Amino acid sequence: LILGYPDDNAGNLSKYCGFPRMSLISNRFNDTNTRGPGLMRWGYFHSLNNYVNQFNMAYTVISDCHIFAENCTYENGGNVICDWDSVPIVGQYAESGSVFSNCKRTKQGGDTNSTATGCSWRPNTNYSYVSLSAGDAKNYCMSYTGCQNSGGNYMYLRMKNKGIPSAGFTEAPSGPSGPVSASFEDGAVFRIKNVNSDLYMQIADGKAENGANIYQQGINETNLGAIWMLKDAGDGYYYVASAADENFVLDVAGKKADNGTNIDLYQNNGGDNQKFMFLETGDGNYQICTKVSECKSTVEVAESSTSSFGNIQEWELRDAKSQLWTLEPAAIPVKGKLIESLSVLDSEHRSAWSIAYDAKVGDTIFGDRDFTYTELPDQLKGAERIVTACDSKTYPDDNAVLTVSGDVTLYIALDQRVDVPAWINERSWKKTGLTAASSNEVIFDLYELSCISGQTVKLGTNGGQTGAVEYAVFAQEKKDPRGDVNNDGVFDKTDIYLMHEMLFGIYSKAIYAPDRADFNGDGVNNAADFTIAKRILLEAEK
Repeated sequence: LILGYPDDNAGNLSKYCGFPRMSLISNRFNDTNTRGPGLMRWGYFHSLNNYVNQFNMAYTVISDCHIFAENCTYENGGNVICDWDSVPIVGQYAESGSVFSNCKRTKQGGDTNSTATGCSWRPNTNYSYVSLSAGDAKNYCMSYTGCQNSGGNYMYLRMKNKGIPSAGFTEAPSGPSGPVSASFEDGAVFRIKNVNSDLYMQIADGKAENGANIYQQGINETNLGAIWMLKDAGDGYYYVASAADENFVLDVAGKKADNGTNIDLYQNNGGDNQKFMFLETGDGNYQICTKVSECKSTVEVAESSTSSFGNIQEWELRDAKSQLWTLEPAAIPVKGKLIESLSVLDSEHRSAWSIAYDAKVGDTIFGDRDFTYTELPDQLKGAERIVTACDSKTYPDDNAVLTVSGDVTLYIALDQRVDVPAWINERSWKKTGLTAASSNEVIFDLYELSCISGQTVKLGTNGGQTGAVEYAVFAQEKKDPRGDVNNDGVFDKTDIYLMHEMLFGIYSKAIYAPDRADFNGDGVNNAADFTIAKRILLEAEK
């Protein structure tokens, strides 16, 4: 908001000084970036019981404005007071009873750049009022701001008649004013969790096919049957498409509006029984109503079940937690060849992750940087690789989860400047002694993990260290490791030499895996193994 006409020119002082006179009461300013509650000039402004969340600049205090902010809550933002601009006439500001969390510049005169002076004006000289506490004000704003679907949720604020006459009010509706749809970006992807059970809506057996049943079950990060894409169907309705095959959508069986009608999956045919409206309930949850019932019925868990495999059905709208759903942002897993699926959990930087093939020197390491590999060991050349986001280095939890499609060896290239995260050892990764290097002069230590087909692997946090880069990941199909005692990726004459030394009890640092010299599988490294190894190598050389 920009409040105060027309600009900051000192010539406007005599024309507009003292106006406008505004009270901003019980508003929610969410993700406004700048000027929320507002840039204010010339007049008197009472900011009372407002909730300001996710902002860059809250108040711009300039041009003889008089601002008294009272019992507000400010969270997750930048500067509450912006008063460092060089303007002909400074503003006045005072704050009382407000609560701040993760914000900057929260008081007048807070640093040497501050230009605003203290405000002595108080709105109780103009009118009488009763204020909520800052905490209660936040809850009030979260519950009652924005569109409502029930007359009981409409709230009316009136001033007493001292100083400012009442503008009157409109009679509250006697019943619901009709559904108001939440709005989503077309193609937004979510997991849908039932509030009552904390279990997730998903396809039975995960197969996208006509008539597939829908039930609730616990989360599986790589299960496409539990991931849904919202596609705009017009008039506030959405098709709820499966990530397993987005041509299949949630469907009210038989196009019925009867209580207990099953919700299943069916190929998208554009029918009203495949269109759903998401109604905000004011607490971050949604009711998912059906168009086939004219939004008189919604999607729920049958019998309010809190157990896995509880069925999903249609039922008339009622006050029940089993009809409430939470939408958790998700991503459709990326598919590779050796990496069957990759789900990136760092949603902020997810778009910079990808899968690439045939690793070689000169490849770009990250999806959000231009750094390239300048050195790669032979074991990684030709490998499938995950191009990570360098900025994911600050993500505090598991960065991603993947499933492998065959027997593979995974490698993590970890910046040597990073303190080795605990999960590396806890999840059985083994340091190889190999390194890689990058164009920005980073040396990476390589850790390996042997995986079997279908194994799911979580990739943990990089540790959040500044002055370092995110790890990279490689996948290489397993080869017969027998004979490769120095772990350089090949069985050759060097290994034969080392095996010969082992026969005489000489174990140098070059011997990485002495058990690989056991060619006949008897658990002992001896002359018989050495003979077999030489014969195999000679035949290979022919």
